[in-house]
Amino acid sequence: SVGVANLLSIVTMLLLMIFGGYLLSVESVVLGLRWLKYLSVFFYAFEALIANELHGLTLDFEVEEFASVNNVKGDVFLSVLGFSHSHMMQDVVCLAILFLACHTLSYCALLLIHTPRLPTLVEYGFDSSMIVSKPCNRGQKNVGGEHDQASFEMSTISTVIQKEVDVV
Repeated sequence: SVGVANLLSIVTMLLLMIFGGYLLSVESVVLGLRWLKYLSVFFYAFEALIANELHGLTLDFEVEEFASVNNVKGDVFLSVLGFSHSHMMQDVVCLAILFLACHTLSYCALLLIHTPRLPTLVEYGFDSSMIVSKPCNRGQKNVGGEHDQASFEMSTISTVIQKEVDVV
């Protein structure tokens, strides 16, 4: 149901965020659960972004009521967080792989869902020559008082389609 799907997606996203590295340090996670970071899109995206921002910078930390820390290299700060600039290309490739895997799984799941479909006009014996054989004059009567062939065929096709819509 929709409610169960929403609950599962929320729990999954929360777990992926927790193991992504910016809600808590990946190094502080229990050793048996650290492998979950490799399933997290947030881990790869966060590492790539923070490595891009901090690599090569010199940082100064100044907070009131605490001792200031000056001239901290960005790469040192990255290593304290458990990230590395050298993993940046690997992170982008892993994000692309996770993207393709999720879309492939979604496509396969959609293929497994059986939905009824309307029969095509060909299954009713209609072909394209019946539709484009003559221009339609919007159902108006000819000089002789009869509908032309194209109007008749178009009205027949729309009647068949309407019957199928009513059945479904």
